[in-house]
Amino acid sequence: MEKTRGLPKALNRLLAHLDEKQHDYEKAVIAIVHSNCEKLALEIKERILQKHPFKEVLLSSMGPVMGTYAGEGGIGVAF
Repeated sequence: MEKTRGLPKALNRLLAHLDEKQHDYEKAVIAIVHSNCEKLALEIKERILQKHPFKEVLLSSMGPVMGTYAGEGGIGVAF
């Protein structure tokens, strides 16, 4: 969608994007994938759930294709 430099800015932009959508998140599912950084993925999950109580959260490691492009420490979020 867009490029944001730095993790804090990227996370703030993601949360702002969720605010802008004004979706019924209580009935929605969010997926978070990570490239060998589960601790960071869990922190992001908690931060998202503080503002938007999704019905379900799927947490997984990235596959090899996504991991190649994201690199070590990469995070992906889909909702």
